[in-house]
Amino acid sequence: MTCADVRDLIEAVAAGDEPPSPAFEAHVGACSACAAALEAARRVERALAAFAAPPAPPQFSRNVLAAIRRARWQYDNRVDRAFNLAILAGVAIVAVAAVSLLNLSSVSRVLLAGIEALADARNQPAPWTRDSSVPIALTTMMFATAFGIWWWAERRSEPREERAQ
Repeated sequence: MTCADVRDLIEAVAAGDEPPSPAFEAHVGACSACAAALEAARRVERALAAFAAPPAPPQFSRNVLAAIRRARWQYDNRVDRAFNLAILAGVAIVAVAAVSLLNLSSVSRVLLAGIEALADARNQPAPWTRDSSVPIALTTMMFATAFGIWWWAERRSEPREERAQ
């Protein structure tokens, strides 16, 4: 165990929140700096124990819960704004596509090309009838994207403490 590892545990051991491991005790026995830091932390704990804990202010729990709800609301509000911006971007793309389709000369060229393609398609089998890899790949990409979005949204809706466990 290194000095850095011991320093991370000194406060918890001094407070009695965590029992010292044999490696911890062996390091503190061999390292005078860590032993001094542990003794200083124990003195601080004894000094703090001598004082009575002040009572919580009136409505402390209510104020803390209100602050938690407010923070959660702000987080949800940010997520909602990001979602709304994504929807707005999608609607803007659809609107631009619709406006570009309203260009009559382009629409007529697209329709004629589509009719010619349909006429040619009657004589040729569809490419995916011979090889089904294209529709399978597109379907897989669609499901992966949907799953990724679902996972992201669910992960972001969990409180951070639950995600850390």
